[in-house]
Amino acid sequence: MGESRMVSPVDRFAEFCQELLILDNGRPFVVQPFQRTMLEPFFAGARESVSVLPKGNGKTTLTAAVALHELVSTTEAEIIVVAASRDQATILLDAVRGFVRRNPALARRLTATQRTVTYPRLGGRLRVLSADVNTSDGTLPTLALVDELHRHKSPELYTLLRDGLGKR
Repeated sequence: MGESRMVSPVDRFAEFCQELLILDNGRPFVVQPFQRTMLEPFFAGARESVSVLPKGNGKTTLTAAVALHELVSTTEAEIIVVAASRDQATILLDAVRGFVRRNPALARRLTATQRTVTYPRLGGRLRVLSADVNTSDGTLPTLALVDELHRHKSPELYTLLRDGLGKR
């Protein structure tokens, strides 16, 4: 009898990427071994993960893929993207919108606007928030993506979002 292989959450994510996500060069998004290693704690249920990579290593693309995967696989997902500036946070949102635009099946199911991507079937949304902690009270995300934390004026927003994760 053949051995059945358990498929890890990271393997399922990598399959999702390769099968559904098209890069802007027209090629499928293949998760690299170092990216898989980076994502293992996240997919094993770690409450928070920090990635520190030099520019040009695909951090935005990978993070956009994680956000999109959460959106299409979690009922009533509430994904928050913040950065030191709204323009910086929008870069990640643009990467998600690009994945949606380049795959007709995703484009039929997801709705993209200036600051959100929604998945009506599961009632989920991904949105960009201002880095202003005063406008983020009451936010209870299923996933919070904080870009360039070192550029934030204070750790308050990060703390607010992190603490909100446990409440959903």
